[in-house]
Amino acid sequence: MFVKLIALKCGLLLLLILLVLPQASAGTVPAGQVNALEMFYYTTNGPFWIWQQNYSVNGIPWDVTNVSANPCLEEWQGVSCTANCSTLSSCDIVGLELSMFNLTGPLSTSLVSLPQLRTLDFSFNLLYGPIPSQMGSMTTLTGVSISFNLLSGNLPTTLGQLISMGSLDVSSNFLSGSLPSQLGNMAQLT
Repeated sequence: MFVKLIALKCGLLLLLILLVLPQASAGTVPAGQVNALEMFYYTTNGPFWIWQQNYSVNGIPWDVTNVSANPCLEEWQGVSCTANCSTLSSCDIVGLELSMFNLTGPLSTSLVSLPQLRTLDFSFNLLYGPIPSQMGSMTTLTGVSISFNLLSGNLPTTLGQLISMGSLDVSSNFLSGSLPSQLGNMAQLT
């Protein structure tokens, strides 16, 4: 009787562990992606960003000081993740919508560490300097708006590698030069 009771308790404990473990790792964002967001945050003067109010609707301000932070499950403002993230073992950051957040500084090359990034909207901020040529390696991008900033220089020819790009808005910056012929590779561009 005593042995059966111990076996039953062990079985229940094992069942409990099996039920809890998948939930503990559900929606894990790869560390490289969290690090990329942290670098982007500090490169663009994150402590002085203007957060949207009404956190229940807009999400919470980024907690880059928390080493176990999960931007997807914690619903960080402006961060979009893989659909049904909470039911997956791993999820990716697929969008950054940070228009009018007071982003200040250069466009961070850390964003290339977001391999599934599809959309980014950094319009109406204070981003300056050139558009990094590394942006051309972000081949999953389908929509980019970096309008109404202080970006300067030429459009990188590498942007022509973004063949899935459907929307690209770089208006109202201080860009110079002619449009690179490589942009003609963006057959989806409207």
